[in-house]
Amino acid sequence: MKMNDVRTLAKNHGIKIPRAAKKGELIQLIQRSEGNWDCFGTAVDGHCDQMGCSWRADCLGETPEPATAAATKPRATTTAKAKTSAAAKPKATAKKPSAPTAKRGKSRS
Repeated sequence: MKMNDVRTLAKNHGIKIPRAAKKGELIQLIQRSEGNWDCFGTAVDGHCDQMGCSWRADCLGETPEPATAAATKPRATTTAKAKTSAAAKPKATAKKPSAPTAKRGKSRS
């Protein structure tokens, strides 16, 4: 979650935001206002027993589960991307300038 989102959430909880507050400190204030442990950023070796915490993914640096089915599609590997992008790009060849051609009129359908 981005800092602006955390600030907005803190304001929604009625928290007066200190000027020099860091993201983790704000999240801890939000946790306290919700009646939860203010443990954000205190996990040792990536171990946390708070499985229902809404901040868990952000705290442990985990990637949250995708919200849509489109986001669950497997990504192409880097070799496939390289092949695709190489095939899409035309090869640079030296071409001689061609003589100007006559403009064609619009065809009537």
